[in-house]
Order: sequence, then C-alpha cells, then structure tokens
Amino acid sequence: MLRTLLLSLAAITSLSVANAQAQPAAGGDMTSTFILIAIMGAMMYFMIIRPQKKRQKEHQQLMASLKIGTEVISTAGIVGKVTKLEDNFVHVEIAPNVVIKFQRAAIVNMVPKGTIQDGSDKKGKKDDKKDDVVKTEG
Repeated sequence: MLRTLLLSLAAITSLSVANAQAQPAAGGDMTSTFILIAIMGAMMYFMIIRPQKKRQKEHQQLMASLKIGTEVISTAGIVGKVTKLEDNFVHVEIAPNVVIKFQRAAIVNMVPKGTIQDGSDKKGKKDDKKDDVVKTEG
C-alpha cells in the first residue's frame, strides 16, 4: 500500500514538472493581476473606509448639536446632563451637585429628555417597609 502511494506521488510530481516545462512563462499578462488588486481595493473601501467615514460624520453632527441641558451617554457608560460646554470639554452632571468634565470625543450618544430621573423625589422620604419580626414563645 505504501509502495502504490509513493508510485502515484512520483507520477503526479513528474506530470506537474513536465507541464511546467511545456508551458511558456506568463510574464506579459498583468491585466488579471491589476483587476484583482482593483477588486480588493473596492471591497476594502466599501467594507472598511466608507462605514468609518459615515460614523465619523454622525459623531461630528452629534458634537455640533450638543447644548446645555442635553442628556448624554459617555464612552464609559456614564449618563448625565450637560451643564457647561467648552471648546474641547463638556461638563456633565451625573447626580445632584456632582459634575464630571469629559472630552467632547468621550460623548457617544444623546438620550431623550426625561431619561435621567432626578434623585430629588427620593430625598426626605423614609422607607415605609417595616421589619418583620418573628416572635417565638419559649
């Protein structure tokens, strides 16, 4: 079995060597290579470059539409309300009297107004829950 396998392998290699010697060198046919490179470039443009430019344009529109009072989400997932705008920075209030300074690029998305609930309605209220005490006689 090993012998037949080696013989068939030798026959295949001798045929491929004979075919390689019989065919002339294809040095002048570069059009197929250029077509392949152009197709790969077009695929790269439509799959990588174009979507990235679209996302970048949407983010620039978001930065231009930021106003004081806008509710935003940062890259870290922090949700807050814009309190002050600077050239490169945005001040975001994440809790009453707690303001964080972000770079503009760190703002990922705007959320609809009213998404952030103030903690002010919870201030001063006590839990009405009563502790359940189990009395045992004994």
